[in-house]
Amino acid sequence: GIDTTQNPLPTDLAALLMQQIGLNTQLMDQACDQSDSFYLPSTGGWKNDCPASVLDPVHLSGDGTRAFCVISSSCNTVDCCYDYSYLGITLHINLNIDTCNYVIRGSIEQKTFEFHFFTYNWGEKTDFRLSGLIRMRFKIEQLNSQRKYLVNIEFQICTEPGTCGISFYILQDHMLPQVDCDLVMDYHVANFSLSFWMVDKGLTPIEPLTTALLQDLM
Repeated sequence: GIDTTQNPLPTDLAALLMQQIGLNTQLMDQACDQSDSFYLPSTGGWKNDCPASVLDPVHLSGDGTRAFCVISSSCNTVDCCYDYSYLGITLHINLNIDTCNYVIRGSIEQKTFEFHFFTYNWGEKTDFRLSGLIRMRFKIEQLNSQRKYLVNIEFQICTEPGTCGISFYILQDHMLPQVDCDLVMDYHVANFSLSFWMVDKGLTPIEPLTTALLQDLM
């Protein structure tokens, strides 16, 4: 098999390989940069900007680990820049748990995915691939009693059938907070109840909302 953790391919061969597997058209126009202040300073490859009292992630480890990652100040996004030196490129990886819009979304370079909270299979592993050989495998569990998410994210590059020469955990059994989302972004409605709100508007909780009331609610 090909050892992609060793010496980089010559530039022309790397370009040809990326063209053949269709990777060249899926890369971002502006590559992520591990030396950018967005990822620095870091400890063990991690920068934790979350102001909530969450533990720092364990150091990035595993075969072929050349990643710098950050937990956003909103505490709901994990963003990484991976140095794939074999092809002379960096790969941008992102996972966002959007509690305001009830969506889990993410990306590897230009390719994106999105799952609605109500249809996502919580607690099951989900594979997301770029060009067939680059994979993010993630699993998110809702721990509602603790108001946290238990998150696992694994990153792999598999250039041979059944073999992933590069494989490591970005997050492993890591807790992220379930961040409150204001119903209106410029103020917070404490202890909001949709049922009480509808009764206040003269409606029963089973009645459909009119367009005007939806605008008032939003």
